[in-house]
Amino acid sequence: MIRLMSLTVAGIALLGTAASAQDGLAAGRYQMQPVDGGIARLDTQTGAIAFCRSEAGTIACDDTPRGSGSGGQETTRLDALERRVEALEARGRALVDRDDADYAVEQMKKLFSGFADIVRDLERDVTRPEPEEATPPDRT
Repeated sequence: MIRLMSLTVAGIALLGTAASAQDGLAAGRYQMQPVDGGIARLDTQTGAIAFCRSEAGTIACDDTPRGSGSGGQETTRLDALERRVEALEARGRALVDRDDADYAVEQMKKLFSGFADIVRDLERDVTRPEPEEATPPDRT
């Protein structure tokens, strides 16, 4: 009887372990997605993507990204792009000098002045009285 009870307790413990293992799988580190020619594996902790193939019932993953034979060139290119972005952002933060501001204000004055002229012309056309038609002479 004691043996049966200990087997029951052991069985319940094993079931609890299996259930907790399934919970761990649900929130796993990797996510798999089918793609052309294989499977893409996303490492949710690092963001790394690996290309995997299904061979003989197993999945073999290549940890180097597809088409990255020129990894050094990609890194160099990325560094150059990051430097360029930093330079452009720094230039964008610079204050506008007074000459640029004065030029912008002058251009806006011209724009609004031209718009005001158009409005005045339209108002004149609307308020101008229509010529009265002359009455024809009596011909009797």
